[in-house]
Amino acid sequence: MTDLVAHTEPYMGGHCHSGMLAGARAILQQRIGALEVLLRRNPGFEVHCMGHSLGGGVSALAAHVLTCDPSYSARLAAAGCGGVRATGFGSPPVFTRELAEGCAPYVTTVVHNHDLVPRTCVANLAQLQRELEGHRDDFFGRNKVAGFLRDSGAISVGKQAARALFDAAMAGGAARAAARSPAAQALVQAAASKFKQLHGEAMARDASGGAGGAGGAGAGPGAAAATPAGLQPGAGEEAREQRRLLQERDAAAKARALSCQGGRFEMEEAEAHHRLFAPGTLLYLKRWQETPAP
Repeated sequence: MTDLVAHTEPYMGGHCHSGMLAGARAILQQRIGALEVLLRRNPGFEVHCMGHSLGGGVSALAAHVLTCDPSYSARLAAAGCGGVRATGFGSPPVFTRELAEGCAPYVTTVVHNHDLVPRTCVANLAQLQRELEGHRDDFFGRNKVAGFLRDSGAISVGKQAARALFDAAMAGGAARAAARSPAAQALVQAAASKFKQLHGEAMARDASGGAGGAGGAGAGPGAAAATPAGLQPGAGEEAREQRRLLQERDAAAKARALSCQGGRFEMEEAEAHHRLFAPGTLLYLKRWQETPAP
């Protein structure tokens, strides 16, 4: 699902892969405390992020955040960190050019021969599709197998599958963006307050021996519940309104995705047209075949 959230977002003067940045930040938030403990036990040691494919992209982003985000770099420095670096094997493009080149001193991407992954981003796919469509008629006219696949409907089925994947990617991106919005955060807070209220009522019933127990008439189901701390009067209506706005926003995003015609990537180009590059220093592994001695 991280790969499906393939649109870009602004990041430190450039743009980066949104889904992988979210994954890197989630990992760092969970493990930064453990890193600090280990570094204090081993002063001068480096933090080395490593991964393959999707993990390589997340590793590069994690190393970049640890190096360039003061909230993390200051904590590592205070813990005695000797540096941060990352190594990715077959890492996908995650940065715009300036960011990808800027992290070369501490990020290395190993690319095996003609591996597709380090060269694939939404902008490249859109360009490839335009080039292929430009030669489509000539190709089908000269290639009997391709012509048969087109006439049999096999290509149409493949396009439908690709469109379903595209719609899922756009829905995932819209959902992730909506989840970070102030309206979504307020909705989560209101829901948490409601759960707290329900939990408190359940605990009170247990303590009084049930709703019809020693609590008297005030403890019955018809009693007015007190407003719990953190839940202001009218918060329920506000939460419902926020949920309605989020639903309308998601429906609009889905409608825009479904309105794309001709199988093109209009949504990606409109929301994520930035060309991304594999991060850091690129180390190419080329296949070598020795010529037998005569």
